[in-house]
Amino acid sequence: MANYQQSNQQQMVLAAIYVPWQDYGPIYHPSEALKYGTVFRALNQPYVPLKKK
Repeated sequence: MANYQQSNQQQMVLAAIYVPWQDYGPIYHPSEALKYGTVFRALNQPYVPLKKK
């Protein structure tokens, strides 16, 4: 029984990852990066709350 469980575990795929390519394009000056919380301009997506109806 132990051999069956061990061989079964070796065939299992536990996870698969996907990491999109990060473009290291334009970056902020260090003082701006501290203000925005990121050095990459493409990652700067400020929070804008939805208007209540």
